[in-house]
Amino acid sequence: MVSGSPDRIGLLGTGRMGTALGSRLLDSGFTLEVWNRTESKTRELVDRGAVVAPTISKLGQCPVVLISVSASDDLIAVLDRDTGLLASAASGSVIIDCSTVSPEASAAARRRCADADVAFLAAPVSGNPSVVRSGRAAMAVSGPDDAFARVGHVLAALSSRVFHVGSQEQSRLVKLCQNEPKVRGTWSFPANTTTREKPNSKFLVGLKLNFSAWIHGAFG
Repeated sequence: MVSGSPDRIGLLGTGRMGTALGSRLLDSGFTLEVWNRTESKTRELVDRGAVVAPTISKLGQCPVVLISVSASDDLIAVLDRDTGLLASAASGSVIIDCSTVSPEASAAARRRCADADVAFLAAPVSGNPSVVRSGRAAMAVSGPDDAFARVGHVLAALSSRVFHVGSQEQSRLVKLCQNEPKVRGTWSFPANTTTREKPNSKFLVGLKLNFSAWIHGAFG
């Protein structure tokens, strides 16, 4: 079972995007615990009150952990059951991955979390760090309904443009579509994109809403 303050948030990855996300959480009054491979990159958030976790597994004890890493392999690595976040994550905790990774890596991460009874939300960020700091970034989120509801206050602190688009990897498709210039005006999917779950009406609504946010300033 999850223990500890519901306002205690972990953040793994304090590069430019992770630091922007952490700043939003501190602005909203959350207690923030952070970890980064290069500890010096945590300085901005530490100066504002964040605490550095000594290890990734210690960070995993937070009821909610955000991940912001740069590659699919990094996401899988930080979820290691022996030394990563899942080594000490409590049953019922929630991991929110804000990285831009492949749908395949996201699905593998979801399976790892499910094996540890940890909820996984895929929440790639649409917008650069400056847009994130302003609260204007768009976030398409996919994962279990109950987990999305439990961390709604956390997501709301990150952005006013948060859309739940499905239960699996639909949010990764939204991100792929935004990164594909030909798709921006057609609503079709990249030819090399695959998913086990066909896009449903909820996903398509989320896709259109996310693009609407993009049009109205998330990339402005």
